[in-house]
Amino acid sequence: MLSILDGGCAGPELACNDDAPTGSHSRLLVQLTQGQTVVVAVDGAGGEEGPYTLTVDKFIAPPCPMTVLPSAVPQTLSGDTAGLTDYLTPMCGAPGGPEHTYGFTAPASANYTFDTIGSSFDTVLHVHDAQCLGPELGCNDDAVGVASEVTVFLTMGQTVVIAVDGFGGDAGPFTLHIN
Repeated sequence: MLSILDGGCAGPELACNDDAPTGSHSRLLVQLTQGQTVVVAVDGAGGEEGPYTLTVDKFIAPPCPMTVLPSAVPQTLSGDTAGLTDYLTPMCGAPGGPEHTYGFTAPASANYTFDTIGSSFDTVLHVHDAQCLGPELGCNDDAVGVASEVTVFLTMGQTVVIAVDGFGGDAGPFTLHIN
C-alpha cells in the first residue's frame, strides 16, 4: 500500500493506493509543485511485511484538458485515443489506457449525460470537477456493451473535465455524446 502525505507524517493525505491496477503492486500519480515536500508511506496490506522497491519518476503531464468544448448541449464528438498518454487513473474499470480529455462548462444547472455509445473499443468514461486531477464526480465502464455512460448534476457555470479512457490499455476511435 502506498500513501502520499503533504508536508510531513501528520500532513493531509494527497493520494492512497492498494493494488493498482491489479496484483500486489501499488501505483500513484500526484501533481506536485516545485519545492513541495511530501512523505511517501509504504505499508503492507493486512499486516503483511517484506522487501519492496520504491520507484519515483518525474512525469510531465500532457495538456489537460486537451480540448475545450463550447457550453452547449447536445454535442457529438469523434476522437481517437491511439497514440495518446495514460495520465489519469479512473476509479472504475482497469487503468492503463490512454485518454482524451475535454473541458466542458455547464450552460445551466441540470443533469448532464456523457456517453461513448457507438465507439469501437472498450471505453471507460470519468468526469472530474474543475480540473484533470480534481475530484471524480462519476465513472463508468460498460454501461451499454463496452460503451460507457455517466450522468452527473452540474451547476450553471461549473467546469468539468471529461476523460474518454481505455479499459486496461485499450485505445482507438470513439464517439462522445453530451446531453
